[in-house]
Amino acid sequence: KSLGYGISLVAETTTSCILSSECVTMHSGASELQLPEDLGTQAAMSLLQEIKGGRSCRFNSPGIYL
Repeated sequence: KSLGYGISLVAETTTSCILSSECVTMHSGASELQLPEDLGTQAAMSLLQEIKGGRSCRFNSPGIYL
């Protein structure tokens, strides 16, 4: 049985700015893990919010890069 899993999404803009989004799901007692499809949707929506927000570029983002 899986203890949990996660996803990391990374996007690079045309100005070489790196944006990222990470989501994880883990067992906490009797609760079930979030479905992989739902976790992926959550991560994608989070990344879209980063893009839509128009925030300044983060050169030292603490995210996980593959």
